[in-house]
Amino acid sequence: MVNTGSSTATVHTWYAAQGFMAPVTGGSVTGIDYTSFASRTSVSTQGQSTFDLISCVDHAPGGVGVGLGGNFCGSPFASLTSPVLTFPAGSGGSVDHPDDTTFSNLTGTYALGQEITLEVAGGDSVNYSMSQALTPSTTAPVPEPMSVGLLGSVLLLTGRGLHRRRKQQDSISA
Repeated sequence: MVNTGSSTATVHTWYAAQGFMAPVTGGSVTGIDYTSFASRTSVSTQGQSTFDLISCVDHAPGGVGVGLGGNFCGSPFASLTSPVLTFPAGSGGSVDHPDDTTFSNLTGTYALGQEITLEVAGGDSVNYSMSQALTPSTTAPVPEPMSVGLLGSVLLLTGRGLHRRRKQQDSISA
């Protein structure tokens, strides 16, 4: 982003992707880890340029409401708000900021969205990148002690029965 003017310019950008059906919770998936990452790099910062990122998962069937006056990443969406970060002055400075949360219930069709607000001072040039990731978290079921004891007893009795049968067959054939 380059501001060729002399005063600060504010730029709002909305990104949305709809129709996601996986990953979802259920079965061995006990939660969905949601990570939003933003990286900002100043190419040439002379004034005070800032970067604001809001990321969200929209559980509503209609998808993310995009645009000025729309309900972008607002309630009832699950959203992550990064703190407003100021680009370091000079050339080549950068700031990174990851945000994360876990959903215990994410089912059905959903959308992912990000809203970026850049305030670029006059004469400044800045770059940015961002990403979102949803990762299933699972827990392996732990057997109860009673179940383990019962399984051990069944295996022990089965082994004894096989040993007895083999001994009887050996005595008959001898």
